[in-house]
Amino acid sequence: PRLAGRVDPSDVVQETWTTAIAQLPDYLRNQQIPFYPWIRRIAWQKLVDERRRHLDAAKRSVKRERRGCFEGESTSISEAGLAVVGRTTPSRDAVRRETLQSVREALDRLDELDREVLLQRYLERMSVGEIASFWEMSPEAIRMRQLRALRKLRRLLDVEDQV
Repeated sequence: PRLAGRVDPSDVVQETWTTAIAQLPDYLRNQQIPFYPWIRRIAWQKLVDERRRHLDAAKRSVKRERRGCFEGESTSISEAGLAVVGRTTPSRDAVRRETLQSVREALDRLDELDREVLLQRYLERMSVGEIASFWEMSPEAIRMRQLRALRKLRRLLDVEDQV
């Protein structure tokens, strides 16, 4: 999220495809994972590289930059918001927006891997096998992580409801 003002998404996409084209012959020979998770893994690595480059640099700290209310959030979360907030009455819209904000905040409090597994599984509709390949983990480990992440998310949302 903090990188949104400093990293152009189209640059990340371009770097992802450049790397993918260079690695395509190896991928076609091996094809250990489906194409989409393979591309996503490359994109993820590019984002990690950008984060390191910008956040760990001795330059002006990106941590001090201010972001807008919903700017810079992950695309998956933004898409989920659009799916939740439909054309309804203003009061229902307000309730849905509050619910969405609560879910966003709870997701932000999860570990990065837990959050990503849930987003991949439920928003991107990736199979457990695809997620396991993406993270280079066993399907059993992904299922367990998904279960624990859902339990954590439920606890976070329950605590929020009590406040």
